[in-house]
Order: sequence, then structure tokens, then C-alpha cells
Amino acid sequence: MIDNIVIAFAGLIGSGKSTVSVALAEALGCSRASFGDYVRDVAKKRGLKPEREELQSIGNELIERGWEPFCKSVLSQANWKKGNTIVVDGIRHIEAIQTLLQLTNPSRFILVFISIGEEDRRARLVGKGINEKEQRIKIDSHSTEMQVISLKQKADIILDGTKAIPALVDQVIKYIYSPSQ
Repeated sequence: MIDNIVIAFAGLIGSGKSTVSVALAEALGCSRASFGDYVRDVAKKRGLKPEREELQSIGNELIERGWEPFCKSVLSQANWKKGNTIVVDGIRHIEAIQTLLQLTNPSRFILVFISIGEEDRRARLVGKGINEKEQRIKIDSHSTEMQVISLKQKADIILDGTKAIPALVDQVIKYIYSPSQ
């Protein structure tokens, strides 16, 4: 296993980032942390249903309390220690990247953005029970989703979310081991 790397995943809801991040962590034999999983755990501890609007509200609350404690909590769910490689899923804000860079320094930090066309994304969202256009617009316009598209410009590698999962994992692994990186 390669050490001292943080591979962070960003992308819109339905892009496939969680699926790819799980597969990558398994392929690398490393831990995986997830902002979404952490927020769902907080909701569960509060006795709340894990509905998207509720989760977005909890996410905003955690952000208001401060990026550092939020990011530390996400990393600690995977028992991450300095020097270990970790895959982090669910980056939605530039401040999360900045905070993770500080917390994980001097680890190499790679931001992976998963891009997907609207038609493919819509089909995936329907599969998740999000089928009304109004509902999709409401989700995408929520403040937790607003910065996601801008993260594409910050990405070290952009993946086509319509490709097969093993091919996407291979693409990230090749990037990690590329001599030019």
C-alpha cells in the first residue's frame, strides 16, 4: 500500500463518487472517510430520519461550528493517522479542501472530480427515488451543493462518471503512480 496520500472525491449528487471512492479504498487497501456518512451518523444519533433536506441542514450546522472540528470528525470516523493513505468522499466546499490540506499536511493531496452528463445523472437520481424535476432543482440549489461545480476547476483529475467503476479506479491509481505527479 502506498502511504501519505489523501484522495478526496467531489461531484454532484448521483455522479458516482461514493461508489468509486469505496472501490478505490478497497483497491488501495486503505481507509475511507465520508462527509455524507458522518452527517448520517449525526442524524441517527439525534434520532432523525436520513432525508436529504435534514442531512443538508445538519451539514450546514456542522459547517457553522467550524471546518476544523467537522473535518477532524470525518477523518476520525476512519481512524486516520498522519502518514496513512485515506480516501475521503463527499467534498462539497473549497473550505473542506483547505482544512483537509492543513490537517493532513504533509500528505500528498489529490482532488478527484467525477463529472456526469445531466441525462445520466437524472437516471441515477430516479434510481435513488429523486424523480421530480422540482425536487432535483431544490437539492441542487441548496447551499451545500452550490460550490460543487466550482470544485471541478480545482481537481487534479476529472473522471467520466459514465465509465465502468474498475476503469475509473484504474485511472486514479495510474494518476497516483504517474511519475509526473
